[in-house]
Amino acid sequence: MVRKNISKSDLNEQILEKIAEEKNSKEKCFHNSPKMQIQLYKRRWIMILLLCLYAMSNAYQWIHLNIIGNIIIRYYNESLPDNKFQRETTLDWLSMVYMIVYIPLIFPSTFLLKKKGVRICAVAGAFLNALGAWLKVACVSPDRFPVLMFAQTVCAIAQIFTLGLPARIAAVWFGPKEVSTATSLGIFGFQVIIFIKIQFPSTSTFFLICCFCSNFFA
Repeated sequence: MVRKNISKSDLNEQILEKIAEEKNSKEKCFHNSPKMQIQLYKRRWIMILLLCLYAMSNAYQWIHLNIIGNIIIRYYNESLPDNKFQRETTLDWLSMVYMIVYIPLIFPSTFLLKKKGVRICAVAGAFLNALGAWLKVACVSPDRFPVLMFAQTVCAIAQIFTLGLPARIAAVWFGPKEVSTATSLGIFGFQVIIFIKIQFPSTSTFFLICCFCSNFFA
């Protein structure tokens, strides 16, 4: 019985030694193998700048109307409900639609970003954002608030493609030590435009100049 126990223990020690030797040999091969060098292009900063501007343009579409809600209510009075509470609630939907659309569409947009890559999502988001902005030009009439709501919904859908881009572009275009910086710069566009809109609401009023002018000369 003692000999059997000793032989089993010796066998276990030999197995452990072989495992340790294999592990050490793999580690040596890994360290001795040439390290993969990541080639960085100077145009990566142009890419993150374009993303920042794109994020600013999409975030601008978010609450640039709600900031001047009293003007919006007066202008679109014909196509809004008669009740004051319902009018204000309808106006609030211009910003809340961004949150409502986010819930069901974030999963397919993430799947699309993973399968098709940055290019498809960026082009789709930019196209929808531009389409929504141009549709707002078509609502320069007091009876076209539903058109404005539809245009805002299109911009809200474009936002879904925008949110996942900063981290993805930072991982694809930038080196390991630059990922956090690139991601923060990509998100910076969302934050700075919100600050500008709150501090300088006159930039939102520019959207309504053509509305009042067209209504005056009609």
